[in-house]
Amino acid sequence: MNCKLGEAQRLAMALRALLVGLSQGVVFGLADTASAEYFAAAARALVTPDVLGAP
Repeated sequence: MNCKLGEAQRLAMALRALLVGLSQGVVFGLADTASAEYFAAAARALVTPDVLGAP
């Protein structure tokens, strides 16, 4: 059970960092060229075993 909790915490932290970075990029005008597909791919990459650990 703790393993799943750790995975969820790491995923939540990574997704929060991604969204904070995106919002800062939008505010500062740096994310105009980044497509929605780019951010979706980044979010999908965060749920890989390399990030979350082995299932």
